Amino acid sequence: MATRNRPSYAAANIHSLLRQDEDFDLIVSDNSERAEDQDALEKVCREARDPRLQYIRPPQSLTMPRHWNWAMEQALAMTDATHLGIQYDRRLWKPDGLRRLSAAVQAGPEMTTTYGWDLVFASKDHSLASRLPASGRLYAVPTREVIERCSRAEIAEIDQAYPALANCMVPRNTFDRIRDRFGSICDSATPDGAFLFRLCAIDDVFHHLDRALFIVYGYAHSNGWAYLRGDESGAWADWIRLWGDRPWIDAAPIPELKLGFNVMFHEYNVVRNVAGDRFPPIDRERYLNHLGGSLANISDLKLRAEMREILERHGWREPAPEPPAAKPLYKRILGPPSRPIRRLIGAMKNSVSGRFRNGNTAIFANDADAVRYLLAHEHTPGEMPANRLSTLHAVPVAFSA
Repeated sequence: MATRNRPSYAAANIHSLLRQDEDFDLIVSDNSERAEDQDALEKVCREARDPRLQYIRPPQSLTMPRHWNWAMEQALAMTDATHLGIQYDRRLWKPDGLRRLSAAVQAGPEMTTTYGWDLVFASKDHSLASRLPASGRLYAVPTREVIERCSRAEIAEIDQAYPALANCMVPRNTFDRIRDRFGSICDSATPDGAFLFRLCAIDDVFHHLDRALFIVYGYAHSNGWAYLRGDESGAWADWIRLWGDRPWIDAAPIPELKLGFNVMFHEYNVVRNVAGDRFPPIDRERYLNHLGGSLANISDLKLRAEMREILERHGWREPAPEPPAAKPLYKRILGPPSRPIRRLIGAMKNSVSGRFRNGNTAIFANDADAVRYLLAHEHTPGEMPANRLSTLHAVPVAFSA
């Protein structure tokens, strides 16, 4: 577990893991700067009195990619584990999560195994709890399909079905092969993206367990979400300070754009420069359209305008809006929502749905309530895989949870 300046989040995740009745080692790597944060987390680990748990610190504050790489190397040296994975602190493991993951790993021990998660996303006024609709099955996913989709700027569309390190259990020798080929496990601009494309360069297949095993929350403290919004404060300001003035996404097609998944396209091209023809060129038009669609995430209007100007200078043009769809016949008959029959229908729908938008999404007042809901109401796996797995030509693998 890699953590920085968030001892309470790390402590909650530690306890969620230690409640799992499995044979594992948990190395907590504390990259915090403040002595009070270090002391608080070290105390949590000491008072847990669990032989599976060890607490370590890097010799000095490290950037996030360097810290993840350092922590993984320490875990490889300190344990004899056959499989290792890394995770951040803003997550809570579900009961039985590690048992299910262990069963999936045993179904293909030579494979990297990825897995899904539920999430709690907080806005200004409420927290949204979202369950992953999943089949509960294990799939073999060809890495060539992931590469192809990413070259077409469709990274977001296959979310949770690609090996982004923090959702992986990785065989020990896979780390050795990646290090031999690329010089490190994940020390680059973003550790998740670096590992993703490095794994796709060396392996033809990975396994994906189509089930949510943990919950991610606390997005107010997320580096990634702050970056996507262009919010250079809080955790993201700390990230920038540690990185310094070194080039960051210089391998991206448009390096000056800190926008959308541009950092992932940087990692794609870094690996493409080594892997060659296995990685096709990034589709320029789709790349521009992806970044253009990401402008809406930028909260600062001045910064959004600056990003738009750069995009347009490189040839992007905002797509024309879709013509409004014709109103359904029943709406044309019933008239505006103020009509009595429309109000009656709306009231009936609201009384049935309550707070739920659909079977897998609910709104709560805060993160804590949303997390409790997700822990108490696990999604019941269905038979069909999610569309993202079908489009990746994933193949079911014999597996028993």
